Amino acid sequence: MKKASTKKKAERSSPESDALAPLGRDVRQLIVRGARENNLKGIDLELPIDRLIAFAGPSGSGKSSLVFDTIYAEGQRRYLEALSLHLQGMADAFSRPKVDLIEGIPPMIAVRAMAASPSSRATIGSVSEILPYLRLLLVKIGRMRCGDGSFAREGRTPASIAEELLESRGEGERFMVLAPLYGLEDERLKQLIRQGWTRFFTARGVLEAGELLPADFVRAELLIDRLAIRERSLRRIREAIEQAYELSGGLVTIFFPEGEERLFFQETAGCPPAPSPEGSDDAGQKSEVLPALTYDLLDPHRPEGRCEACMGQGVVFTDARGVEGKRREDESAVEDCPDCRGTRLSSMARRAHLGPHGFEALLSMDLGSLRRTLRSLELSEKERMIAAEPLGLIDEKLEAIEAIGLSYLSAKRPLSTLSGGEVSRLRLAQQLGARLRGILYALEEPSAGLHPADLDVLIRFLRALVQRENGVLLVEHSIPLLRAADLLVELGPSGGEFGGEVVAFGEPTTLFEEGKSPTSAAIHRLEKMGEARQSERRGKATASIEIRGARAHNLQNLDVSIPKARLVCVTGRSGSGKSSLVFSELLRAAKAQIGGRGRRAAGEDGRAAPAETTVVRGLEGFERVIVVDASPIGRSARAIPLTTLQIFDNIREIYAALPDARARGWRASRFSFNVKGGRCERCEGLGVISVDMRFLPDLEIECEECLGSRFKDEMEEVRFKGYSIARLLTLSVSEAIALFEAFPKIDARLKALERLGLGYLRLGQRANTLSSGEAQRLRLARELSGRTRGRALYLLDEPSRGLHLGEVDLLIRALDELVERGHSVIAIEHHLAIMAAADHLIDLGPGAGPEGGRLVAEGSPEALIARREGATAEALRAFMRAGG
Repeated sequence: MKKASTKKKAERSSPESDALAPLGRDVRQLIVRGARENNLKGIDLELPIDRLIAFAGPSGSGKSSLVFDTIYAEGQRRYLEALSLHLQGMADAFSRPKVDLIEGIPPMIAVRAMAASPSSRATIGSVSEILPYLRLLLVKIGRMRCGDGSFAREGRTPASIAEELLESRGEGERFMVLAPLYGLEDERLKQLIRQGWTRFFTARGVLEAGELLPADFVRAELLIDRLAIRERSLRRIREAIEQAYELSGGLVTIFFPEGEERLFFQETAGCPPAPSPEGSDDAGQKSEVLPALTYDLLDPHRPEGRCEACMGQGVVFTDARGVEGKRREDESAVEDCPDCRGTRLSSMARRAHLGPHGFEALLSMDLGSLRRTLRSLELSEKERMIAAEPLGLIDEKLEAIEAIGLSYLSAKRPLSTLSGGEVSRLRLAQQLGARLRGILYALEEPSAGLHPADLDVLIRFLRALVQRENGVLLVEHSIPLLRAADLLVELGPSGGEFGGEVVAFGEPTTLFEEGKSPTSAAIHRLEKMGEARQSERRGKATASIEIRGARAHNLQNLDVSIPKARLVCVTGRSGSGKSSLVFSELLRAAKAQIGGRGRRAAGEDGRAAPAETTVVRGLEGFERVIVVDASPIGRSARAIPLTTLQIFDNIREIYAALPDARARGWRASRFSFNVKGGRCERCEGLGVISVDMRFLPDLEIECEECLGSRFKDEMEEVRFKGYSIARLLTLSVSEAIALFEAFPKIDARLKALERLGLGYLRLGQRANTLSSGEAQRLRLARELSGRTRGRALYLLDEPSRGLHLGEVDLLIRALDELVERGHSVIAIEHHLAIMAAADHLIDLGPGAGPEGGRLVAEGSPEALIARREGATAEALRAFMRAGG
């Protein structure tokens, strides 16, 4: 049946203009005509720029293709054109999106949900851009502390000391210039006498060299000159101080006999000498010289600033073997570095202070306390003038972080230890703190990782962006966010070749009430799923994993039992300690106890304690611990879905066994784009050429030699069922399934992908273009289709990320299948449908940061609802009631 054009659908379902004018401003329009990027089918749209516009639809329906690959990509290209004649050439190389016309694009900023590998050195302070301004403040108005806690003295020139004396003392006031010689020895005394220096100042007064007793040597000071405060004596005062510096190694004492007042100065910054007590036989100590407060000293990435014990990592690492699936780098860390306490700073850098607050303390306090501390600094008028701008910028950034609900984090905390929701909100806070106007933001799944109770905070944030005369294009699946939008654009009706059309366009409330869109239909299905699932597993007894005394991050001596061979959801508000429990405590213990095919770490009864007080029991019987998370797939741009599924080798062997390939002597390696042979050598099998853009991110353009196919033209001569290897990699998973029905391993893994809603993925799609949710489901598909090798412990981080409402049921069935095979599945999750389907819930909270880390409730979904304890129980009760 012939489908109506996308343009006509959009025009028919467009809302009246007066329905989109709540902000009282003239509405600017973004016009898109004939968008055909990827699977888009000639989409025509007219969108108000300064509104909150949501894009919804099944996975692969074309949401990202429209927002990011078409609108944002064209905005980038035009930006390059506007920079300079030199960069205009690069803009021409930037492939133009497949679109007939785009008008009205303002400056754009994109925040994507695509998984990124956080550097082990990235911290909250560095990513939020608070740290550079803190360093600036310390360099400009900070001071160093000595070992005894006193503030270090600044390095002073003779001229500045002389000027200070003239300005601060009375005319004619008499004083002495002394050179401290603590611990004077006989040989040194003889040398000074030979040079003509014979008078010394001691506790007994001014003495000639011959009058000195051994006890005087401890604190003796050489008398350089006797002077009076007079303008005409300025040069003589300066020369006397220079002489004292030379003879004492950079120290000088100005002594005023009347009142016996002493002023101590030194040539370089450092601590004053601490002479031995009078009467002691020990020689006096010399002044401790401290380095100048510089950016390098305060930077843990520089040799001067990094902690030598942990080399600037902030943590101490242990053996991380024994876990399948890459997880965050820091999770093999036993604890914070005992020397720097996680700040990554050298001992000298930790002496830097801003007022009474050390740099270490500033980095360690929560961001809410940091904001209050910086606001209450007592500064001189001069210091306040110097610090006004950086303090203002820091305050704006901290205000945005507070507004988005992350003030409980500390600046020193590694980015890799945050939950997905925390990372997402931190990136959004950067934009709120920038206070830009006239920007069109493209945001991908900002609700990922957020508890239902936290969505109001995000909605207020998005509204704040719009109120500042910005626009927001929101690719989302969360119903509360879709309802909060001014305009909803739904793509579909399905994914891949069956998507790419606008199937609904208008105000969300109207569209959902009509019930004609894929999203509204999915809402009704999920409401029915809200009825309590009476799983047969729920009532049966089972062994448990016991965690006792968990204290990682904000966990507060937590005790919890996790039933084995069950689907367990760990729930709670963002920052409540879910990731700390699952990935800092349980995963670390599992690595040690299960790692190395059953090898146990040394320790009492073979148990490993992730933190000093944590005990984890009940891991016996597991042969593997498998992390299925949203971290990037592969370490390079060469990873594709087939390599992740571990079937690309099998496919290449099929091609190598074909008669045409054997006649040419081509082995399986010939069909790889990773090694020389059949690959295009111009792009080395990548299909794209990377262009260095200097101060901009590198630009990738299609290879002119192979036109993006990755292979030489001669590889077209060998075909499997009519497809060359290059052509095969352009097929979607759903299209390829029919080709490999006779190959069980390949068939099983491709069908597993389709069952998880990923049938639209291209076989050769670069893994670094996958969203975080797609990356996680790709890993899960490999597990579902792989051979069972004993009991496994699966740890999942928000497996519903990136799933349309209509696809959640597919995920629940996949997780159930793993449990039915005897495996244990523990998932951090916020999706209410998955919570309702779980056998057991562990709810942490009640709040975030220091207000979290406690067990709020545990048990079956029905048990939590009955007790009505916490935000999760209330949200789940509303969801289940809607289905009942």
